[in-house]
Amino acid sequence: MGYKIFTMRYLWMLVLVMGVSSAQAQFKDDVVEKMMTHRILTCEDIFYNSMLLIPRLYAENKVDSIKLVLSYSKRNCKISQAYVAMELLLAIEDRTFNETIKYTYRNDPQKPISSRPPYYDSAYYDTYILSFLETFGEFCTIDTVPELYNHFEYEAYTNYTRFIKNTAQKLTAIKGLSPSEQYLLKYYAHPDSTSFHILNDTIYNGTGLQMAYQERTAIGGVDFGISTGIWSPTGNLSRLGNHPTFGCYIGGRDKGFVGLMNFMIGFTKSPNTYEIMQDDTLFTTNHFEQYYIGYDVAQSIAYNKRHDLAILGGIGYDAIVGLTRSRNGNYDANLKPKVMKTLNLNFGIGYKLFLTHKVAETTIHRSYLGINAKYNIVNYKNSFGTNMSGNTFTITLSYGGLSKSVDTYR
Repeated sequence: MGYKIFTMRYLWMLVLVMGVSSAQAQFKDDVVEKMMTHRILTCEDIFYNSMLLIPRLYAENKVDSIKLVLSYSKRNCKISQAYVAMELLLAIEDRTFNETIKYTYRNDPQKPISSRPPYYDSAYYDTYILSFLETFGEFCTIDTVPELYNHFEYEAYTNYTRFIKNTAQKLTAIKGLSPSEQYLLKYYAHPDSTSFHILNDTIYNGTGLQMAYQERTAIGGVDFGISTGIWSPTGNLSRLGNHPTFGCYIGGRDKGFVGLMNFMIGFTKSPNTYEIMQDDTLFTTNHFEQYYIGYDVAQSIAYNKRHDLAILGGIGYDAIVGLTRSRNGNYDANLKPKVMKTLNLNFGIGYKLFLTHKVAETTIHRSYLGINAKYNIVNYKNSFGTNMSGNTFTITLSYGGLSKSVDTYR
C-alpha cells in the first residue's frame, strides 16, 4: 500500500514538473519570438509614416497630434523640408507665426538619443528659409519620377504634397496676414523658386524673407583653394622639360565672374642642361625653379548648381631661377642668382564640379574640384645664354571652397 502511494505521488510530481517546464518553455519561446521579430524603425520609416499620418490628423482637426508627430520625427531623425512646410502652415493658421522660429533636430540619427549636443543642431528660419522652400519645390516634383519609389511611398508622398498645396491655398483666406505669411502661403500653394526675386519689393522691407534673399544674392563672396598640375614649355623653351607645379589662390566671386590672386611654383631639375650668363661668366646648369604671381579672371559661359564651364584669362609676373648660390653642393656667397623674368599673359578654359553638402537637410554647394588648361605667352630673357624663346602650357587640378554657397548665385 505504501509503495503504491509513493508511486502515485512520484507520478503526480513528475507531471507537475513537466507541466511547469512546458509552460516555461512556451513563455521563453514567446519572448524569443517577440524579440526576434521586433523591428527598429528607420528614419525612412518615420518619414513615410509621418507623410501618411499628418494629412489624416489634420482632416480630423487633431493639431496637437500633428505637433507630436513632428516633434518625434525631428527628435529621432534629421529635419525635412516636408516637416518645415507643415510647421509653418500650422503657425500661420493659429496666428503664432514669427520669423525667429528655430528648428531643433537630430544631426546624426546613428548616434544614441541625447538631449544635449553634439547630437542635436538648430536650423534658424532666417538662415535656411529659402533653402527649405526651394527643396520643398523639388520634393513636389516627385510625381515626375514615380520609378524612383515603390507604390506605397509614391502614393504617400504625392498625397502629402497635394495636401500641403491645398492647405496653403485655403489659409490664404485668413484676414490680416503679414507680407511674409502671404508670400509663404502663395509659395506653398504654387512652389516656384523663380518667384524669390519679388522679395526685393518694398512690401517685404525689414522681413526675414527679404534679408535672406538679399544675403543670398549679395555681390561678393570669397573663392579660395589650392592647385597642382604640370608646366609644359614649347619652342626652344621645351629644352627645360615638363615640371610639376603647386599653387594657391584667393579672390572674390560675383555670380559667374571670379577674380583671383594666383601664386604658383614649378620645381624639379631640368632634364637637359642649358647655359646662362651671369657676371660675365657663362654657366652650365640644370637648375629649375619657376614662379608665377598674377591676377587671374574667369567668366562662366555655362553653369548650374553642379557644373561651371568658364573662359579664363590672366596677367602676371613670371620668372625662372636658373642659377643660385648653391651649385654642385657648394655655397658661393659671391655668386648672384640668375633670374629670367617675363610678363605672363595667359588665357584658357576651366571646368568646376561643385560638391554636394548637407546642412540641416538642405543641399548646398560650397566646395569644388576644378581643372584648368591655359596657354601662357611669355618671353624669358637669357642674354648670351641658351635661347629661351617659346611659350608654355599649364594644366592644373584644384580643390577650392566658397564663403557662400554657389546656390546663392545660380
